[in-house]
Amino acid sequence: MFVEIEAKPKDITEKKMDSVPVQFQVEYIDEIGRKKLRIFDDHIKITNNEEDFKTTYDQRLNAIFNIQSSGIHDYSGKREKSKTQLQELRNDLMEEIKNMKTANVNFADENFVESVQYLEDELEEMKLEEEMAEQAPKSSYFASVGQSRTRLSHIQMQKRLKKKGKYKKNK
Repeated sequence: MFVEIEAKPKDITEKKMDSVPVQFQVEYIDEIGRKKLRIFDDHIKITNNEEDFKTTYDQRLNAIFNIQSSGIHDYSGKREKSKTQLQELRNDLMEEIKNMKTANVNFADENFVESVQYLEDELEEMKLEEEMAEQAPKSSYFASVGQSRTRLSHIQMQKRLKKKGKYKKNK
């Protein structure tokens, strides 16, 4: 799940907020068919420190979110925009890894590396899809794969990479 929160700076300063309260409600059906509801409360720390953000943000979530949103471009017939989005993010992440290593910043580099791995695999999948699309009506084929991409999860990505023998999680 990806959640984007946008607050106006004056709301934060006037209310002297150092965190934003969030609540997630998850509704599901249990194994015997009963409807269940779980509620998770948390506070998200507000920071203006870019380094603090970079070192704590799980880039794998960012990669999955971008893969999903690229599927929306595919679904709406914008295949090149979809590929460009993923290529640019991959390049940005690789550059960010290089910059933070050069600056000796302590960060979760395995999350960055895994994110790049996700993006490279997705770009490879897109190339295979384009080859397969040559035998099918392109717009409907890309709409179909785009719809699948919008539903891709972090766990599905790991399973696909493991199946291909490409999953290399650093421990």
